[in-house]
Amino acid sequence: MAAKFRLRPLRGQTKTIDLGGMTSIGRGPENSVTILDEKASRKHCVIEPYGDGGWAVRDSMRRRYRFPPGTVIEPGAVLTVHVGRGVDTPSDLYWGLDRPV
Repeated sequence: MAAKFRLRPLRGQTKTIDLGGMTSIGRGPENSVTILDEKASRKHCVIEPYGDGGWAVRDSMRRRYRFPPGTVIEPGAVLTVHVGRGVDTPSDLYWGLDRPV
């Protein structure tokens, strides 16, 4: 079964994306997923396979967030990656950045 990623922009509809390789997200039409959000850049970020079966999110400034080893998202569950700082829980992970992606 392919991994799925749910993208919830600040404005607009939530999109569910099937991940099979590198998936680009941004306002530009050349992206795998185009979002219409004035806060998103033309090439905003990518979700990419990392290491042995892991996943990472990389922003346009090449900062990378690697999902912790053993991260599992059960079918129907939601895992939110926050840009700022906080304490990871099973439903919320924190990238630890001081400014937006």
